Amino acid sequence: MGVTFCSRDREDEMELVTIRNGIHPRCDRHSFSSMQPVTIQRKTVGGELHWFPAFACTEAHCHRRYNTGFGYFSVAGGMIERNTQTMIACPQDGLPMYIDTFESGTGLRIWRCAHFGCTAHHAVRTAAQSL
Repeated sequence: MGVTFCSRDREDEMELVTIRNGIHPRCDRHSFSSMQPVTIQRKTVGGELHWFPAFACTEAHCHRRYNTGFGYFSVAGGMIERNTQTMIACPQDGLPMYIDTFESGTGLRIWRCAHFGCTAHHAVRTAAQSL
């Protein structure tokens, strides 16, 4: 079990959420690529800077990140790019799920909830050639 701050975009509040240790999200643009833990800087509406944990794609020139509060998003110039968020909300707790498994032959992505104790998952089949 691990603990992380989960930033939710509700009035710029921070919420403490317990997530499972050992999650290995895959990039939503490069499903074959695992993401690595990083720390992201974010400026609040009031101008204060705060840091939060995330995962970053390991593919060269990919700016995709995943966080348990935002889901998938892009970062450019150290800032979160607007309108780049992608997420599937967990049906049990509403947290953004992550891509846990990708089957290249079938284009099947298994999305899972990172919240400790939650077993929710969701299967999505995508066109294999668009990945």
